[in-house]
Amino acid sequence: MNKTTHMKRLIRTNRSIVIGLLALGYYCIAANSLWGRLHPDQNYGTPSEMHIPTTKDYIDYDNSLPLPVADYLKRPIAGFDGTDPMTINDRNIAALIRFYLGKPVDPPPPWPEDMRCEYLENPLGIDAPKPRLSWKLKTGNPETEKGIKQTAYQVLVASSRALLKKEQGDVWDSGKVASDQSVLVEYQGKPLESGKQCFWKVKVWTVKAESANRKPGTETVCGWSEPALWTMGLLDPADWKGEWIRFKQADETKHIWYRKKFSLESAPSGAFAYLCSIGYHGRCAISSSENLGLWKGGGEGEYGGELIDARRQVPDWNKPSFDDGHWANATIYQKSLILSAEMQEPDRKVATLAPVAITETNGRYRIDMGRNFTGWFEIDLRNGRAGEVVKIMTANRAEETLEFRQESQYIFDAGGKGTFCHRFNYMAGRWITIEGLSYRPEPQDIRGYIVTNDRKRIGGFECSNKLFNGIYETDLRTYLACTVNGVTMDCPHRERFGYGEVALACAWGCAIPNFESAPYYRKAARDWFDVQRDDGFVNTIAPQVYKGAGGTLWSSAPVTLSWEFYKAYGDRRFLEEAYQPMKKWLDFLNKSVSAEGVLTSYEQASRFLGDWATPHGSEYGNTPEAKLFNNCVYAYCLDVLVQAAEILDKPDDVATYSARLANLRKNAHRHFFNEKTKT
Repeated sequence: MNKTTHMKRLIRTNRSIVIGLLALGYYCIAANSLWGRLHPDQNYGTPSEMHIPTTKDYIDYDNSLPLPVADYLKRPIAGFDGTDPMTINDRNIAALIRFYLGKPVDPPPPWPEDMRCEYLENPLGIDAPKPRLSWKLKTGNPETEKGIKQTAYQVLVASSRALLKKEQGDVWDSGKVASDQSVLVEYQGKPLESGKQCFWKVKVWTVKAESANRKPGTETVCGWSEPALWTMGLLDPADWKGEWIRFKQADETKHIWYRKKFSLESAPSGAFAYLCSIGYHGRCAISSSENLGLWKGGGEGEYGGELIDARRQVPDWNKPSFDDGHWANATIYQKSLILSAEMQEPDRKVATLAPVAITETNGRYRIDMGRNFTGWFEIDLRNGRAGEVVKIMTANRAEETLEFRQESQYIFDAGGKGTFCHRFNYMAGRWITIEGLSYRPEPQDIRGYIVTNDRKRIGGFECSNKLFNGIYETDLRTYLACTVNGVTMDCPHRERFGYGEVALACAWGCAIPNFESAPYYRKAARDWFDVQRDDGFVNTIAPQVYKGAGGTLWSSAPVTLSWEFYKAYGDRRFLEEAYQPMKKWLDFLNKSVSAEGVLTSYEQASRFLGDWATPHGSEYGNTPEAKLFNNCVYAYCLDVLVQAAEILDKPDDVATYSARLANLRKNAHRHFFNEKTKT
């Protein structure tokens, strides 16, 4: 038995003792260092004189600071010979032994983390037959990440957690793949069927630039990542066994309660429900869920509020024991729609606000939430009598009580207490006026929930000027306030529509630099593909099919959004998906190029808007200003398509659209440039 094998057994036999020594050793070093700083006059000798290894000997292998013990125990480091990957705790125990022997500790190899499938963390119900997997490399200290490069990876995908733990990739074992790719690695395993659960992990090999304890170019194997998961949705229309149902007697402002009783022969280990509701156009999104009780809200995207009548609450309506014999049956109806997975982060309550002031005027209580926000307002109510009505009114401006019909109501039952909270709609504003209370509400009774697409913040801006910092953060707050229900809107209280120029401006200015936005903008661009007609025309708003004011920039969102997405994420598969909608739109515009060789107002141009917010008003129609603006947009989009065609290796299209762009530039210059005034 060699020394390494014997030492491993010793480690595993006395693991709890050694881990305790590791923690004790770390804190002894820290205490000694702190005592020396507090009492420099007391000379206890240098660490070498005391035969105590220095902190540098412990883990400072690249002029880095020591890690907290709790973090260090979780991080993989090399084994005794630098190549044998033991379990995580074993590796750290090995480091402890080397530390107590006075030997330098090898730097820990990086480990894979932040596991993503189609940009999402542990997504449920995806509909990508060959999903792409991504990960990041992480080490215990930022200094040690410098110069590290992945040289190979191995992906394991298993049908159960147990098999994955045994390192049995019965769905896919990539083997060691020599590649530095760690983003959008395409699945290459067995064909994936509907509803399949896929448990996966990844191991990587790396090299690092030369340092004190590592030779340059030496390949190091890292430990396995933590396990991750994705599940497949319904991939084939035939897999969808449910029928489209509705309660025909209800109008669009009512919410409907649906329930279904069924019996199981045995207790299941788990179950998924695939739910789908009709969206704005010919596509609807499937959400994967473990909830079987369902409320359908009315009035989506409309102004207004909500009515909660506590007298009409039905206790336990969503429990199996409830008697639903008196409920009406839902009716079945036929729809022909494209079904696709909801592959983006959902809307969530991402922050909670407390009131900053409560004032009373003539029996009304005005609540200042401190800032404008979009989301839900919640208030605990008491001291009411059955049938009494509390009105909750929202305003965006301090001088107003109610704006855009944002009034909600709560009606007390005999219990005299309850809670109002939005659920099927949302409010947008800062000032809430409460009418109908017999008491002064307390701050702890009130909560404001910011609701938006739940994305991680990844970027920011900071400088020495506080005003600039404040403007930047206010800009991001406004963006989030206008992003609800998977749509970035013109405004969340007055005009809840997804205009194309808003989508572009917010994408490159606010979203992509500051938030993890790939799933969101992939979905947003697809909305624009969906509203495109067969002849190539694109609506000015998506996903709502509504004729709002706009022009070429508005309707060019399939081009502009797709290109910003590709530039940010390098997703070739998405660019291939976007290419035909982009091309169809430009072919549509080409039909409206005049004999003079410039773009003119086309059918359904929705006013052919140019700059709609100039000091002298909007520029639209075939005015020189609007025509110039729209021709500039057309030229930009042609340039984008040429670049996309080059990337996707389409030489014929490169030639065709390059020629169109060259002609447009020449003709636009001749048409709009005034040689005399040089303007």
